[in-house]
Amino acid sequence: MDRGNFFSEVALRIATYRKEKGYTQARLADLAGLAEKHVAAIEQGNAKPSLNTVYSICKGLGIRAEELFKGL
Repeated sequence: MDRGNFFSEVALRIATYRKEKGYTQARLADLAGLAEKHVAAIEQGNAKPSLNTVYSICKGLGIRAEELFKGL
């Protein structure tokens, strides 16, 4: 998997987990300690999250990073 596809898949998975939890981007941003615009940019593929940001998002979603990256 090339780098662009990797980040696209991570973005898709974040959005999927968020929607499954019933969270808005604003709610996830609040739980993760991030700006709503940053969460939106990640989900839209306009920003590539650092590992620290991914960890914060996973914490906000109540999942382990391993779940997010499984199979990538």
